Amino acid sequence: MSEQGTALLQYMSELVDIAQKKQKAIVNREVTELDALNKQEIRLLKQLSQFEKEITKVPQDVGDELVRYQLALREQLQLNEQLLQDALQFTQHMLTQLTEQNDSPGYKPHQVAAQSRPMAFDHKA
Repeated sequence: MSEQGTALLQYMSELVDIAQKKQKAIVNREVTELDALNKQEIRLLKQLSQFEKEITKVPQDVGDELVRYQLALREQLQLNEQLLQDALQFTQHMLTQLTEQNDSPGYKPHQVAAQSRPMAFDHKA
Protein backbone atom coordinates (compact mmCIF):
# COMPACT_ATOMS: atom_id res chain seq x y z
CA MET A 1 0.00 0.00 0.00
CA SER A 2 1.20 3.50 -0.70
CA GLU A 3 2.52 5.82 1.96
CA GLN A 4 -0.52 8.06 1.55
CA GLY A 5 -2.91 5.13 1.88
CA THR A 6 -1.19 3.97 5.06
CA ALA A 7 -1.37 7.47 6.54
CA LEU A 8 -5.05 7.74 5.65
CA LEU A 9 -5.79 4.38 7.30
CA GLN A 10 -3.94 5.57 10.40
CA TYR A 11 -6.08 8.72 10.58
CA MET A 12 -9.27 6.71 10.16
CA SER A 13 -8.20 4.18 12.77
CA GLU A 14 -7.51 6.97 15.26
CA LEU A 15 -10.88 8.59 14.53
CA VAL A 16 -12.70 5.29 15.10
CA ASP A 17 -10.76 4.79 18.35
CA ILE A 18 -11.71 8.28 19.53
CA ALA A 19 -15.36 7.68 18.62
CA GLN A 20 -15.41 4.48 20.70
CA LYS A 21 -13.80 6.26 23.66
CA LYS A 22 -16.28 9.14 23.31
CA GLN A 23 -19.16 6.67 23.39
CA LYS A 24 -17.85 5.18 26.67
CA ALA A 25 -17.33 8.67 28.12
CA ILE A 26 -20.91 9.64 27.26
CA VAL A 27 -22.32 6.45 28.79
CA ASN A 28 -20.22 6.91 31.96
CA ARG A 29 -20.92 10.67 32.03
CA GLU A 30 -17.24 11.56 32.12
CA VAL A 31 -17.41 15.21 31.04
CA THR A 32 -13.70 15.91 31.44
CA GLU A 33 -12.75 12.83 29.42
CA LEU A 34 -15.33 13.73 26.74
CA ASP A 35 -13.94 17.27 26.50
CA ALA A 36 -10.39 15.94 26.08
CA LEU A 37 -11.55 13.48 23.42
CA ASN A 38 -13.39 16.25 21.54
CA LYS A 39 -10.20 18.34 21.49
CA GLN A 40 -8.22 15.33 20.31
CA GLU A 41 -10.79 14.67 17.58
CA ILE A 42 -10.67 18.30 16.40
CA ARG A 43 -6.85 18.18 16.26
CA LEU A 44 -6.97 14.93 14.30
CA LEU A 45 -9.59 16.29 11.86
CA LYS A 46 -7.41 19.36 11.23
CA GLN A 47 -4.46 17.08 10.50
CA LEU A 48 -6.63 15.00 8.18
CA SER A 49 -7.79 18.14 6.37
CA GLN A 50 -4.18 19.27 5.91
CA PHE A 51 -3.22 15.79 4.69
CA GLU A 52 -6.07 15.90 2.16
CA LYS A 53 -4.88 19.28 0.86
CA GLU A 54 -1.36 17.93 0.42
CA ILE A 55 -2.36 14.83 -1.52
CA THR A 56 -4.80 16.68 -3.79
CA LYS A 57 -2.53 19.65 -4.49
CA VAL A 58 -1.56 20.08 -8.13
CA PRO A 59 2.05 21.15 -8.51
CA GLN A 60 2.31 24.83 -9.46
CA ASP A 61 4.33 24.15 -12.60
CA VAL A 62 1.62 21.76 -13.87
CA GLY A 63 -1.03 24.41 -13.26
CA ASP A 64 1.04 27.08 -15.00
CA GLU A 65 1.69 24.79 -17.95
CA LEU A 66 -2.03 24.04 -18.22
CA VAL A 67 -2.86 27.76 -18.27
CA ARG A 68 -0.24 28.40 -20.99
CA TYR A 69 -1.61 25.51 -23.03
CA GLN A 70 -5.17 26.82 -22.71
CA LEU A 71 -4.07 30.31 -23.78
CA ALA A 72 -2.22 28.88 -26.79
CA LEU A 73 -5.30 26.88 -27.76
CA ARG A 74 -7.48 29.97 -27.41
CA GLU A 75 -5.12 31.96 -29.67
CA GLN A 76 -5.07 29.15 -32.23
CA LEU A 77 -8.87 29.00 -32.14
CA GLN A 78 -9.12 32.74 -32.78
CA LEU A 79 -6.66 32.47 -35.67
CA ASN A 80 -8.60 29.55 -37.16
CA GLU A 81 -11.87 31.46 -36.82
CA GLN A 82 -10.33 34.45 -38.61
CA LEU A 83 -8.97 32.23 -41.40
CA LEU A 84 -12.38 30.60 -41.83
CA GLN A 85 -14.05 34.01 -41.88
CA ASP A 86 -11.59 35.22 -44.56
CA ALA A 87 -12.16 32.07 -46.63
CA LEU A 88 -15.92 32.52 -46.36
CA GLN A 89 -15.71 36.16 -47.45
CA PHE A 90 -13.47 35.24 -50.39
CA THR A 91 -15.86 32.46 -51.45
CA GLN A 92 -18.83 34.81 -51.22
CA HIS A 93 -16.95 37.43 -53.24
CA MET A 94 -16.06 34.91 -55.96
CA LEU A 95 -19.64 33.58 -56.09
CA THR A 96 -20.94 37.13 -56.42
CA GLN A 97 -18.54 37.84 -59.29
CA LEU A 98 -19.45 34.60 -61.07
CA THR A 99 -23.15 35.27 -60.62
CA GLU A 100 -22.80 38.81 -61.99
CA GLN A 101 -20.71 37.55 -64.89
CA ASN A 102 -23.20 34.80 -65.73
CA ASP A 103 -26.14 37.18 -65.48
CA SER A 104 -24.59 39.88 -67.71
CA PRO A 105 -26.20 40.07 -71.20
CA GLY A 106 -22.91 39.92 -73.10
CA TYR A 107 -21.60 36.79 -71.37
CA LYS A 108 -20.81 33.88 -73.67
CA PRO A 109 -19.42 30.74 -72.08
CA HIS A 110 -16.04 29.69 -73.47
CA GLN A 111 -15.86 26.52 -75.47
CA VAL A 112 -13.26 24.23 -74.00
CA ALA A 113 -11.02 22.96 -76.77
CA ALA A 114 -10.25 19.28 -76.83
CA GLN A 115 -6.73 18.72 -75.63
CA SER A 116 -4.36 17.28 -78.17
CA ARG A 117 -2.05 14.50 -77.21
CA PRO A 118 1.43 15.54 -76.21
CA MET A 119 4.10 14.91 -78.82
CA ALA A 120 6.01 12.58 -76.54
CA PHE A 121 3.19 10.06 -76.71
CA ASP A 122 2.51 10.40 -80.40
CA HIS A 123 3.65 7.14 -81.95
CA LYS A 124 3.30 8.47 -85.51
CA ALA A 125 5.72 11.32 -85.04
